Amino acid sequence: MIDVVQFGDWKSSLREMIAAGVRARMCITSPPYFGLRDYGTARWIGGDPHCEHTHSGQVSDSKAAGAIRSGVRPGADTTRCRKCGAIRQDQQVGLEATPEEYVETLVEGFRLVRDLLTDDGTLWVNIGDSYASTGGTPTPQRGEEFANRARGLQAICKSKRVPRGQGRWGGGNVRGSGDIKPKDLIGIPWMLAFALRADGWWWRQDVVWHKVNSMPESVRDRCTRSHEYVLLFSKRAQYYFDNEAISEPLARPNEGRLKNPPRFGGNAKWTGAQQQSRLHSGNVYTGTDTGTRNRRSVWPISTEPLHDEHYAAFPRKIAELPILAGSQPGDVILDPFMGSGTVAEVALLLGRHFVGCELNEENRRIQNKRIASARRIRDAIEFGVSPKVDDSQLGLFDAAPVIAANANPDPEWEGATG
Repeated sequence: MIDVVQFGDWKSSLREMIAAGVRARMCITSPPYFGLRDYGTARWIGGDPHCEHTHSGQVSDSKAAGAIRSGVRPGADTTRCRKCGAIRQDQQVGLEATPEEYVETLVEGFRLVRDLLTDDGTLWVNIGDSYASTGGTPTPQRGEEFANRARGLQAICKSKRVPRGQGRWGGGNVRGSGDIKPKDLIGIPWMLAFALRADGWWWRQDVVWHKVNSMPESVRDRCTRSHEYVLLFSKRAQYYFDNEAISEPLARPNEGRLKNPPRFGGNAKWTGAQQQSRLHSGNVYTGTDTGTRNRRSVWPISTEPLHDEHYAAFPRKIAELPILAGSQPGDVILDPFMGSGTVAEVALLLGRHFVGCELNEENRRIQNKRIASARRIRDAIEFGVSPKVDDSQLGLFDAAPVIAANANPDPEWEGATG
């Protein structure tokens, strides 16, 4: 079950891996964000096979050629077709009725991830946030890249709709009428982090992914969002973490060799009882042998366009840094939301193995394409030859930095076309 992606419900797949004795050194993943998009994985069981199934929670968009959008009204019955009574089954994550249900789903699944990890294993989760929206039918986003977006239609409140004027904050008829007010930032990353910590994980860090080329937003009462989080958890208090593998260059590597090098804490002198000694308050900075420093917790990384059907792929650098820090060559890397196969590709190129889960069968083709390309480059590197990459493969990754990665533990993949 190594170097394969299992298709189906992620929890069922994880249980099968555990039963088969699979052990992963670390997990890096990006679960579907809350209320962002519907990947179309629902199945209808029973009822009339010729029926165009709808459920009472769906919102029809008259501007989209009669299409049924993927939103869900609060308190609606989403499990049964309101026309023929067919049962709707959907195992995808992200379309839960409330933030609490979404977080609970992730906690249950990551509990299985913990059982699959080695004792010194780590979990890295890339997660974004959402804003509570008001009631009413929103304007749909246009363009094929937004075809499955659930923007504004997904319930993100803790309670059902209430009559206008009777909400906790007086508004009523809003998504967010519990203790989450309309326009509130929900705080999904913190909700998840607190829940995982309560479930037994050690929450070690909140890395900020600074999106250097972030998309603009049409807002005037707050700043444009240009970051997401990469949350680091460990299975135990002591865990594997190779900080040198992801160290970054010093901004001024020659400072340690200056005639009057800087001091930690500055050049101020002690006063009071030590005034007679006139000792400096900081130790002399001597630099490092490698010219690098411990990587900071803000990662400026550009997003990468993926010229294929998957629109939520995270940059390979987001996978590369955790893999380098949390594993060694030959280790198994887990991604329970494999998506377009970014983690599998990066794991192979860095000399690791992968194992993953994926619900959407439509991602199988692009996964196979990226995995095959990564294997071809890895094999070429092992035989000491320059890999032959045609134009279609250059759309997936730039091979040259991967070759240089043999000698450089922290390859820069900036500029790759994803």
